[in-house]
Amino acid sequence: MVTLRLLAVALAAWLAAAAADDGQRHLQHLQQLQRERRNDLEARQAIVSTSCHDYQLFIARGSDEPYPGRAATLIRDVCGKLTKDGKVTCGYEDIVFNANVSTAPAPAYCVSTAEGSANGQQQMKTYAGRCKDSNLILVGYSQGGIVAQDVMGGGGGPLFECDQATNGPLKKTESPGSQTLTFGSFRHTPNQPFSFGPGANFPGVRPREGDQLKNLKVYEDRYRDWCNSNDPICAVGDKPIIVANHLNYFQVFGEEAATWLAETAVKNSKQKSGGGGDDGGASKPSSAVDKPTASSPGQSLPAETASSTGQPGSGTTPSAGAQKDGGGGQKDGGQDKPEEKSSAGRSMAEPVLVSALCVLVTFAVSL
Repeated sequence: MVTLRLLAVALAAWLAAAAADDGQRHLQHLQQLQRERRNDLEARQAIVSTSCHDYQLFIARGSDEPYPGRAATLIRDVCGKLTKDGKVTCGYEDIVFNANVSTAPAPAYCVSTAEGSANGQQQMKTYAGRCKDSNLILVGYSQGGIVAQDVMGGGGGPLFECDQATNGPLKKTESPGSQTLTFGSFRHTPNQPFSFGPGANFPGVRPREGDQLKNLKVYEDRYRDWCNSNDPICAVGDKPIIVANHLNYFQVFGEEAATWLAETAVKNSKQKSGGGGDDGGASKPSSAVDKPTASSPGQSLPAETASSTGQPGSGTTPSAGAQKDGGGGQKDGGQDKPEEKSSAGRSMAEPVLVSALCVLVTFAVSL
């Protein structure tokens, strides 16, 4: 009897020590991931690309997607259409922000969109200041749609149970020749000159109004805010709710969107250059190169197609370097996957072992 009680006490002590050790390992692992993400984000923001292109896309991805998200196919299609004659160059740059999901504890989502809005404006102004002959194209999907609209017309206010910090609009002179496309924006406003798609006449969860809407109308000749039917994010009230219709924009509307972006970009480029020549109207930047380097914010065009039908986060990264996204995309930063997988395997087996030991302890104590 005494022996069994001593065994029970020993087992209880061992279980407590094991749990504490596992908890400490898990905490250290999370802290390491946070350090890597913070360092990676700071590194991305510190990089300055010296390449200039005739056309430069700025991409704001959806929640929890790796860069550049579902827009990978659109980037390649737009640049392919613009550069098919080989006379102009085209590149792209990710807008840097965490892309936290709406289910994250408040105010994570609002912090994420505010970060994207501020970084997007700064990145575009910096590029336009350095590459004065470039024509800028802005694309945003889902949360990135909010960011893109905030970049153009200013943003801020209530979102998902949080209040986003306000920011002013980007001056049209600071985004020369720009055209913008957004898909599935939470802040879609119905019945506007720039409202497009089968869900165009339905409101988003929180439509734009006041100065934010007024500022967007400045771009109405070069902006399309696409909303799919039955999309619960941008077409509230369109029944039945079809979640897949929020995920398939690039598959269903990608070709039409790419054609419009390319044609509008060329038209605006000609207007900007006073008519232009046979090169599509864009005057070649002096430092233009065929493709931006993969290590700079002007990434090489995506080598693979990002998924347009799977769950957010199923897209591909823009370069072979498998870029991390500062916490909003590949949650483990890539290199930690094997460790996380084995940890997951432990977490599956450990409850069984712990349960068995607890039964043994209970039985022993009852003797």
